[in-house]
Amino acid sequence: MTLNVRKVETELAKELHRQKVEKERSRKEIEKICEESEELRELKERIRIAYVNKERAAQLAEQQLRKQQEMVRKELKRIDR
Repeated sequence: MTLNVRKVETELAKELHRQKVEKERSRKEIEKICEESEELRELKERIRIAYVNKERAAQLAEQQLRKQQEMVRKELKRIDR
């Protein structure tokens, strides 16, 4: 009985290893295709630039909000005098 269990465990371990190797091979192949494709590289760069622009816009909006809040605070302080 224990020999059958060991055999099953060994076969399972082999299959899991085979699947892991296949998954890694597939990942590397996809990575290679992406690196070789001029269109994909350009798209990746456009996406990166879009994220940078989005972050920059968020920073500018936050900066403007702080300025407006400061102006309101100063105006309220002036009115309270």
